[in-house]
Amino acid sequence: MYICKKNNSLENWSVSKLTAAISKSAERVKIDISDEQTKEICNDVLKKALKTAYHDGTKQIIHVKTLHEIVINTLNERAPAVGQSYLQYRDYKKLQADSFRKVFTEADRVLHAGDRENANFDSTLTSTKSSLMRGVLTGEIYRNHILGKDYLKEIDHGFLYIHDIRDLIFNSINCCLFDMGRVLKGGFTMSNQHYTEPKDVFTALSVIGDVMLTSTAQQFGGFTIPDIDAVLLPYIKKTRKTLRDELSYAKSLSHTDCDLLIERAVRKQLRQGFQSIEMKMNTVPSGRGDFAFTTLSFGNIDRGTNKEKKDRKMICDALLDVRIKGTGNNQPVTFPKLVFLFNRHEYETSPAYAELFDHSVECSSKCMYPDYLSVDNKDSYVGQMYRKHGVVVSPMGCRAYLSEDESGTFTGRANIGAVSLNLPMIWQKSKGENFYKDLEFYMQMIRKFLIKRYHDIANNYCSSNPMAFTQGGLKGGTKNPTDKIGLDIVKSFTASFGISALNELNYLAEGKPLHESDGKFMHEVLDFINGRIKEFKKEDGFLYALYGTPAESLCGTQMKQFKKMFGEVKNVTDKDYFSNSFHMHVTAEITPFEKQDLEHSFFHKCLGGHIQYVRLTNTSNLEAIKAIILRGMDMGFYQGVNFDLVICESCGHRPKTDVELCPCCGSHKIMIISRVCGYIGYLKSGGETRFNDSKVAEVLDRKSM
Repeated sequence: MYICKKNNSLENWSVSKLTAAISKSAERVKIDISDEQTKEICNDVLKKALKTAYHDGTKQIIHVKTLHEIVINTLNERAPAVGQSYLQYRDYKKLQADSFRKVFTEADRVLHAGDRENANFDSTLTSTKSSLMRGVLTGEIYRNHILGKDYLKEIDHGFLYIHDIRDLIFNSINCCLFDMGRVLKGGFTMSNQHYTEPKDVFTALSVIGDVMLTSTAQQFGGFTIPDIDAVLLPYIKKTRKTLRDELSYAKSLSHTDCDLLIERAVRKQLRQGFQSIEMKMNTVPSGRGDFAFTTLSFGNIDRGTNKEKKDRKMICDALLDVRIKGTGNNQPVTFPKLVFLFNRHEYETSPAYAELFDHSVECSSKCMYPDYLSVDNKDSYVGQMYRKHGVVVSPMGCRAYLSEDESGTFTGRANIGAVSLNLPMIWQKSKGENFYKDLEFYMQMIRKFLIKRYHDIANNYCSSNPMAFTQGGLKGGTKNPTDKIGLDIVKSFTASFGISALNELNYLAEGKPLHESDGKFMHEVLDFINGRIKEFKKEDGFLYALYGTPAESLCGTQMKQFKKMFGEVKNVTDKDYFSNSFHMHVTAEITPFEKQDLEHSFFHKCLGGHIQYVRLTNTSNLEAIKAIILRGMDMGFYQGVNFDLVICESCGHRPKTDVELCPCCGSHKIMIISRVCGYIGYLKSGGETRFNDSKVAEVLDRKSM
C-alpha cells in the first residue's frame, strides 16, 4: 500500500513511522503503552486503511489525510488520551504549515507591494519593509501560540479587534506621557553613553530629539512630551547665563545691546532646536520602521513670574513659527503632532496669551495642527482634573487619555493597549435580541486579556525600555535594568475598551443614521459599557477606560468581517468602511456647529480616548476657524480642524483643491496632507498614497468630518 502525500508524491506504507508517532503521542501525555498494544493498533489501522484505499490498476493508494483520520479514530477507541495527543500534534503541524504560508504570502506582499495599514509607515523604505515583515511573523506567533483559540476565533470572525497585535509579544507599553524634564535634569545614560544635563536650549532640544527616537522604538503607540514650554524653561535661563558670560568680555557693548544680542540668540536656538526635532521625526524612521507618533503639548501659560510667562510664550511662538515655515518649499511636516493647551481664563485676561492663541489659529489654518485641548472647562474630564490637581492631562497618540490614579499625577504614566468591540457585529449576532448579554461576554473577554497584559508587562525587565524604566521617563522608572518593571509601576497605567461604528450600530437598531437619531440608544449602550468598566476597575484594581477607537485600517476590516458573516445589510455595508468611533458619518450633511453639538455628549462619555474635529472648506477665513475652535473649547473638547492641504512639492504653491498640474510651475508633484483620523498623514505624496483603500474611500466621501 502507498500513501499519497500532500504534494501528490507516493510513499510506501511504513509501520515504523506509525509506531514512532504513537509512542511520541503517548509520551506527551505521560502514558505507558506496550509494544504489544502498539502492534495491535498498527494492525488495526492497516486493516481499515486497506479497506478504504483505492486501486489505480497496479497498486493500492490511500491519501495521507484519510490515513490520519483512521489513526485518530483507532487511537480514540483504544487509548483516547493518546488519540487526543496525536490529534493535537497533527493540528499543531497543520497550524505551523498554515502560519508559514501566511507569513510567506504577507512577507511577499510587503516586499513587492508595501503596506498601507498605517499612514505613518513609508513602506517603500527597506527598514520599514523589514519591520513589517518581522511584524507579520511576530503577529502570527502571538496569535497562534500565546493568544489562545477562544480569542483567535473571535478576532478572526471580527467581534473583537486586538490593536497592535504584532507588537504584543514584546510585552511593551502602548503610549505614554514621557517625563522629559525629569530625564534631562542632572543628566542620564542612554545606549551606554552618559549625557550631561544640557547647558543651553538648543542642546536641550537636540538631546530631546535623540531621546524621542530611542524611546519611541521601545513602545508601539503615541509618545507625548507634555508642556514642552515648561520643560524648556530652565534651559532658556541657562542659555541666557551662558551667553551673558561669553559677552562679558565685550566691554564696548551696552547692557541694552547685550540684552538684544542674547534674546536674538535665544530665539535662534529655539528655532534651530525645533527644526532639528522636526527633521528627525520626519526623516529618521524609528527602530519599529515607522515614523514615530510623537506629540508636543504646549500653551498653558498660567503660572510663574511675568518673565517666565513671557519666556514660555516665546518658546510657543518659536514652535509655531517653525511649523508654519515648514521644510523645503514651505511644506509642513506631520510629526510631532502639536496640541495647544487652551486656558480660557488666560485668554480672557491676558492680551499676550490671546495673541499666542491667534498665532496658533494661523498655524492650524496653514498646517492643520495644532489641535486644541480645553484645560479649564468646568464640565470636561480634563478641566476637572486641572481644577483638582493643578495639572493638565495631555493626550497620547491621536486621542488616548490617562485615567485618574491615587497620585493625581499624569506625566510619567502610560497606556498598555486597546481591544475594540465591533458593536454592529455584536448586535447582528442575535439581531439585537441578546445584545447586552453578548456585549457582556465580549467585555469579559477583553477584561481577561487586559489583566494578562498588565501582568506580562509587570514581569518584563526594565532593560526592555531603559529610558522609561531606568532613567525616569515614567513614574517610578529609576530601577536597575535587571529589575522587573513590577506592578508598582504598571498599576498606574490605563487599559482601553474600544468602541467603533456607532453610526452603523444605530442603523441596525433604529434604521437611521446617528445624526438623525435622538441618541438615546447609543447613550444607553455607552452607559452600560461605562458601568461595567467601573465595576471591573473596582474589582480588579486596574485603570480601565472607554476609548473611542480611531479605526484607521480597522474601518475597512470591520466592515469586511461584518459582510462576510452577515452578508449585505442596507445602509451598513453600502460603503467600504465603518464609521470612526462615535463620530457622525462623514457623508452627513451637517454644519461644523451641528457636528460639535451632535458629538458633544458621546465625546464626554469616552474618557479613555476622544477627539472632535470638523471639516473646513475655506482656510483663509481665520475668524471662522477661530470661532469653531473657541466654541469647541467652551464645550470642553479636544478639538481639531480638517481640510485637504494641497501643496506643489516643486515650487511650494498651495492650490485650493487637488490638481494634476501645479498652476504656477506645471509640476506633476502634488502632495496632499489630510487627517487620517486623530492625526494627519499623506493622502498623496509622489503620486502615491499612504492611506489604505478603505480610508481613501472614506476621505473621498467626506463632507462633515
